[in-house]
Amino acid sequence: MRHHVVLIPGFGGFDVLGQIQYYTGITSFVDRWQNDPSGDNLDLRRTVELHYFDNLPTAAVVTRADRLKNYLAKRIARGSFQSCDKLILIGHSTGGLDIRKLLQDLRLHPDEPIPVDNDANAVMASEILHVMSRIVFLSVPQYGTNIANWTISHNLERRIGISLISGFASTVLQVIPGKIIDVLGGFLLAQNLREAIRDAVRESSVILAGNDPVKLANAREAASELRLWLENIDKDFLAIQDLRNTDNVSIPNVDADDDSDDPDDSVSPAHYPPKTRRRETTFWGNKGIKTMSFATLGKDAHPYNAGSPGDTWNPISLWGPYITSIRGCDSTYAAAWLACASGGFDTNTKTDRSLRDIDDSEVKRRMEQWENDGIVNTASMLWPNEEETILVHGDHADIIGHYKLDPAEVVPAQGGARQHDRYDLFVSAEDDGIDKFDDERFEKVWTKIFNFCIKQTD
Repeated sequence: MRHHVVLIPGFGGFDVLGQIQYYTGITSFVDRWQNDPSGDNLDLRRTVELHYFDNLPTAAVVTRADRLKNYLAKRIARGSFQSCDKLILIGHSTGGLDIRKLLQDLRLHPDEPIPVDNDANAVMASEILHVMSRIVFLSVPQYGTNIANWTISHNLERRIGISLISGFASTVLQVIPGKIIDVLGGFLLAQNLREAIRDAVRESSVILAGNDPVKLANAREAASELRLWLENIDKDFLAIQDLRNTDNVSIPNVDADDDSDDPDDSVSPAHYPPKTRRRETTFWGNKGIKTMSFATLGKDAHPYNAGSPGDTWNPISLWGPYITSIRGCDSTYAAAWLACASGGFDTNTKTDRSLRDIDDSEVKRRMEQWENDGIVNTASMLWPNEEETILVHGDHADIIGHYKLDPAEVVPAQGGARQHDRYDLFVSAEDDGIDKFDDERFEKVWTKIFNFCIKQTD
């Protein structure tokens, strides 16, 4: 028996873009965890196999879930996953909604044949269900997020920006010097994000690759991956509709008062009414599928008062207070946090609740509607078992390993590519206080996750 752990990326996600990893540091962590002689269940730990799933970045959840279903069916058809094995799906952000949509489809259509290579190798949906064992949700917008509503309201600016970036990448990306990235992005992008962009440019540059045939091949591959990623974002951005918070928005094909049929197949799990959510969790329980949820809570990037709603985002009313009052946050995180805090998100925010933090301490507090991790409102992550949700202080990228800027182990020469192995994509807390996500917190989170993956009984 093997425990197959599949890491599923979120919005904008990928497995590896060029050489930039979505989940970073996990492979080396698993190696340490599997070979730690001081821990329990050494034999079980060594049955874990790690898989990285490469999904479409911003496609609708229904499309992303279908792609995930085909990926899992292919693993079964080709013998990678055996009927005696256990399958664990770990989803970050939108990746968690992909998992829920996948399981909803399998619940409703267990006898569906899923073609692999050709119809003769079709895998039944029930075969995927047979090996399903665990689900881990990381910072998942189970009820949507304000930042999606904000993005939808600024749709024209988004489309213009993505189109310009896509055209830029397909024409001059390979020859632009890294220093220009600093000039162009200095006023808008924080340093760590600029470093990630600079590395993407370097590893996509055939000019920097020189005449080395291997470096040239790697540069062409990285450039094509980057162009395809940007094109997918430009042409298919439907996930943003699936991620909006619906407190004040009517969703087609969803009737919260109808206790008979489930919503239309096109409806995002973030928009499921209570009766469908009950059917989800009941189905998982009947199949013996266990869940674990982590909610991330980033440092406040604006001095709101407890119990107050977030203000409407605009650069005049909010950017000024950020400049004068916030320390330890970079501009990218502050702008995203403020966009996520604005709006009317109010799901599960009205009362105090008891949660656990990563140190297994009880936390009793009200979750304010404006609190978030830079991308997702924290209250939206408190599902399916609110009281068992594990609260982690950190931003949206910290939990997937992007919490510090690490130089590459082997620094490339002038003709090489990337300079870093990971990035602190949101610098949300530079101090050593409770908001600081560090190596110790990363190890605690992922140790808890992988111990849960192999847990045999309650």
